[in-house]
Amino acid sequence: MNFVKIDTVGDHAIQQYLDKGWVIIETTVSSVPPETQIKYHIGYPESKKIEDLLEVIKEYEKRGLNQKLFELVAEENGEKLENIGTSGGFPSNNKTAKFMSWHDTTVKNERVTYYEKFDADSF
Repeated sequence: MNFVKIDTVGDHAIQQYLDKGWVIIETTVSSVPPETQIKYHIGYPESKKIEDLLEVIKEYEKRGLNQKLFELVAEENGEKLENIGTSGGFPSNNKTAKFMSWHDTTVKNERVTYYEKFDADSF
């Protein structure tokens, strides 16, 4: 298991960390009479971090921010987002369509083909 962060906590805080997805890697017990202390060596799993980040992205998308991102990418590339769709045209190879396809594959684990819309009047 890979971790994005490792820390050490005592008895008083361990449950809070476990509730947030951290895992115990190992424990250290030290004894100085009359007390015994347990230190928990904990890690935040890489897989949990990815899960958290995907949840953040889904929240953005619920609010339409992925559409704004696509608009900004199209503008940056000098392309028109309204000319790109999921049907009606020919498969697009422009930078914005490639970005949108990469986004869908990475975030949603979906393979989407984007098409360049064509204007029938231009023929």
